[in-house]
Amino acid sequence: MIRKILFSACLLLSAATAAADNLRQISSREGISNNAILSLAQDRHGYVWVGTCDGLNMWDGERMHLYPNDWSGNEPLSGNLIEEIAVTTDSLFWLRTNYGL
Repeated sequence: MIRKILFSACLLLSAATAAADNLRQISSREGISNNAILSLAQDRHGYVWVGTCDGLNMWDGERMHLYPNDWSGNEPLSGNLIEEIAVTTDSLFWLRTNYGL
């Protein structure tokens, strides 16, 4: 009898644990600039920032937003290879690229 109770408890726990995982694979179909992900960070709003070999991306939970390097813009990134992303407590982003900060 105890064996049946333990088996039932394990079965219920494994079902509850499996239902709690809500994973989704993000790939180029969702619009990420490159599947080679080098860095990840999450800001205080829950957005996930993804550094790839081809620039900075932001996942808002539904779609990917691209922030490619625009060399002619006012605030260009120092490079497209985003090696590290750091978010400060006051929501400032520090990006380390293959050419520096």
